[in-house]
Amino acid sequence: MFENLKSVRDLEKEIQNMEIISPLLSTEQKKQIDELKNEFHQLQEIPKNFHLNFTEQAWCIYDWMSLPLMENANKAYEENGLDAGERVLIDFYKDPEEIKTRFFQLKVGTLTNRFDYIRSAFEDHFAGNYKVSVLEFLIHIDGVVNEFTKEHGFFAKGTDVTAWDCLVGCDESLFKVQRIISKKREKTCHDEIRIPYRNGILHGRDLNYANEYVSCKCVSLLFAVANWMKMKETESKRLEKYEEETRPVTFSDIINQIKENSVDKEYIKSWKRRTVTVGTDVPKTPEIDDCSEYPYLVPIVNMFAEWKSKNYGHLAKTLKKVFCKKGTEIIKCKKMFERKEFVSFELIEVEEQACSRAKIVVLANWKVGEKSYSEQLIFGSCYENEKGKTAFPWRHNGEWTLEPWDINGLYF
Repeated sequence: MFENLKSVRDLEKEIQNMEIISPLLSTEQKKQIDELKNEFHQLQEIPKNFHLNFTEQAWCIYDWMSLPLMENANKAYEENGLDAGERVLIDFYKDPEEIKTRFFQLKVGTLTNRFDYIRSAFEDHFAGNYKVSVLEFLIHIDGVVNEFTKEHGFFAKGTDVTAWDCLVGCDESLFKVQRIISKKREKTCHDEIRIPYRNGILHGRDLNYANEYVSCKCVSLLFAVANWMKMKETESKRLEKYEEETRPVTFSDIINQIKENSVDKEYIKSWKRRTVTVGTDVPKTPEIDDCSEYPYLVPIVNMFAEWKSKNYGHLAKTLKKVFCKKGTEIIKCKKMFERKEFVSFELIEVEEQACSRAKIVVLANWKVGEKSYSEQLIFGSCYENEKGKTAFPWRHNGEWTLEPWDINGLYF
């Protein structure tokens, strides 16, 4: 399935070039090349095996899907069969805590305009009301793609759901699941089905569809469709950026990269997770000066200061992962916050998860007119370079950026 992914093919060539010059390198450098080769092999094999194990059952692989989730599902499948593998996926897509932290991924394209309806579908899904949730998911998946393409719905025969250089857009991913789910169902079926056959369900042919398998596969499909729309929207820019950044790899490039990797590994080994106690290590409502030891808190402090001062331009920049469409971010930010009069905030939990990532839970308080609101919001604070990729703080080549893991309270 990686034949369509240019970036993967090019990386494979780079690794082959490294192997050619490996006789000229030190033992340690050769070891690092072997490690890189093994990591690359794993990154290919896990999605490939997931595709072989689960695509025929209408589980769609997509770029936003967690690699550990794929790996755990593959392992369960190989050890105990299909039912065990699907159980891993069902447990994930039924878990409100897992899914709600990913809601921000659904705020893309035409899905944004339907988010209240989508949230209602998830409420039915999490409550086990699958008879309703399945219908809601199928209807909105079809509708958002129709609006997005301005031609056909997701299940229409002529709808092209491919996209350049991404898992979800390759010929064996969303496209294949689309064909499976769109199969004609010409006979009334009373037996339980575990695939969300759109025609059979919506046309009253498949009567026994209301189960966790079908609803969870609809959830997976919804995320895959959102991922595809994001990749399709950015297709030309991604291609242009890739061509600009891609250049022949030189011997000095390889040596420098190996040296950088060696330094990074030492820093990663020496990094230790700290337990951060709110109210002791850092104030419940910190100022910038309180964040010198905890720089990942700076964007949170800035966010609430900008909200308080109604500086929507800077607030949109701080929340760029929320208002990600260029040209409309300030307008959308103002629309979300202008009626919300900021009152206060306080930290609830701070968890250092990795050297470049922390989880931050805050309680935000605001007013709309005379009505008061108090909502818990969860953010990831991630250190990223100017290209939006994870970087290492010790390189001083990026900034701490907020990711909206669960900010649904702000939409009320």
